[in-house]
Amino acid sequence: MNRDVCGTDILLGETALLRHLRATIAFKPVEHFHVIYIDSGNKIIEGRTHWTGSIDQVSLYPREVIFTALALGAKGVVLAHNHPSGRLDPSEADVEITRMIVQGARIFELSIIDHWIITRREHFSFRRQGLL
Repeated sequence: MNRDVCGTDILLGETALLRHLRATIAFKPVEHFHVIYIDSGNKIIEGRTHWTGSIDQVSLYPREVIFTALALGAKGVVLAHNHPSGRLDPSEADVEITRMIVQGARIFELSIIDHWIITRREHFSFRRQGLL
């Protein structure tokens, strides 16, 4: 993860974080699922691409998102993945996997701050669209 973004307050640095994600995953030819781990002070601990998929899907495991968050001492996470097709709307699979991660995270008092779909031109926020 870009050093300019680590340690950034997630509430104040959304624009920088989106810029970082656009540079990191927006132009990839296949889907990448990226997770940003946040501490209890809303500062970014770490971000990493956990999974790489095909041109229109990526398989991921909710338990690994939660396990990594707990191992890093995170209090919250931001989920993000790209849509190489440029389609901004989430698929049924996107909505379902987000729901599964939210349910699992709740048990450990881990907050899912948002899930963003990143395209080359724009982004979609699950939180802003009422999907979180």
